[in-house]
Amino acid sequence: MTKIQKSVEQINQLVIAAGLNDSQRLIQLANLSTDIAKQVNIVDKSYKNLNEKFDNSLQAWQSHLEVSMQRTVDSQLSFFQQADTSMARVCGGLLETAKVLVAAHDNRQFGNGGSNHG
Repeated sequence: MTKIQKSVEQINQLVIAAGLNDSQRLIQLANLSTDIAKQVNIVDKSYKNLNEKFDNSLQAWQSHLEVSMQRTVDSQLSFFQQADTSMARVCGGLLETAKVLVAAHDNRQFGNGGSNHG
């Protein structure tokens, strides 16, 4: 019986040394859960920070894109307005040239017509 009692004591000491008794396991689990909770908080804060930076980046790119698109639209409008103005000048000049040519033609016809009939 003494040998059994001695063996039980040795096994109990081995269990305690290895940290395998119930109270030590609970303490280890409590410490582990505390460490895990700290790591989860760190990851959560990092994720929130990353998400905020990503949102800010998206807003900056959206703003940049909107400004760029507006500049493109303004540039195209300006180009076509200038093109319209230039075409109006050219067409106006062609109209004036056509009027001069018609007037010259009419003068020639009336001038030639009057001398041929006289």
